[in-house]
Amino acid sequence: MAGQPAVLSLGADERYSYEKTGLDINLEAFHSGQTLILQESVSDRAAGERRARACLRLTPGARGWAGTWTKAGTKVGMPVTLSRLHAAAIPFALPVTPGLQKLRRDDPYSFLKINHAWNRTSDGTSVREPRSGLTYPRLPGESAALNGALQDRQAMHAIAALECRSGGDWSGMDTDYSLDQGPRFLSAKLLSFLDTADFYCGGAHPNISQQGVILDRLTGEALRPDDIWPLLTPGEQHRLYLGSLPAGPGAECRDLLGSRGQPAYTVSLLRGGLQLIPTDLPHVAQACAEPVVVGYAKLRDLSFQGQPYFSEFYKP
Repeated sequence: MAGQPAVLSLGADERYSYEKTGLDINLEAFHSGQTLILQESVSDRAAGERRARACLRLTPGARGWAGTWTKAGTKVGMPVTLSRLHAAAIPFALPVTPGLQKLRRDDPYSFLKINHAWNRTSDGTSVREPRSGLTYPRLPGESAALNGALQDRQAMHAIAALECRSGGDWSGMDTDYSLDQGPRFLSAKLLSFLDTADFYCGGAHPNISQQGVILDRLTGEALRPDDIWPLLTPGEQHRLYLGSLPAGPGAECRDLLGSRGQPAYTVSLLRGGLQLIPTDLPHVAQACAEPVVVGYAKLRDLSFQGQPYFSEFYKP
């Protein structure tokens, strides 16, 4: 588009992004005969509304679409040539993983945003995705499958960050997305940590998302709590959480959580025990999303010898 590489998506949601930024520009589609008209609009904070910024006029051809991009208020457009994308032919610029293969197959638009060289630190312990600026850990000397699983998680966050920062808003707050990992648990077979994403993508208030991560060090497989403790059902997680809240300050939250039915929990491993955090509370109740840690001894009866990860926590 005017000499700059870009990728455009047509279908459920019309949008495009320039290769150098990866940020979405949303479009509204119209037709005039064989011409596809895509109006580009941006948020006007002063007026509190969206206003047209530019317009794409494209006509179909044997190899794709061609036409012009014209800035609002001008008459002379810049040339645009779009070739149809064959996703399976796009080479991987990163180590090939199941997640990256699935992304290329199912969502080539997002795949192209992150399919480029990433920056590894000199000691190899972390990698930075340059467009989102997000950094994520790697474990030198560990299996390729484990580090591939970490790459897939970083790709997911990088795409989310770019989509978040693309969101126009007239609240006066800048959109942003930051990511942090909590303390790392490492045993002979397991790696675990807590991903915490703080983000504001427009709307009434910022948000926080926490997701516990438990990975098999050899295979990179993401594990659920009941892969380790077969009897640790969602209901048992809820019971353990309520039973671990402090008696004084936690009474109000215990009443609130107890009256809402059974919330979902995100789970991660710490040296001192299993960490549980409620994840689907309304914003007004977010103060009650406090983590609790349940000692592994209390979970002993929820597992049994012969389980693949039993020896990580208990002696026979």
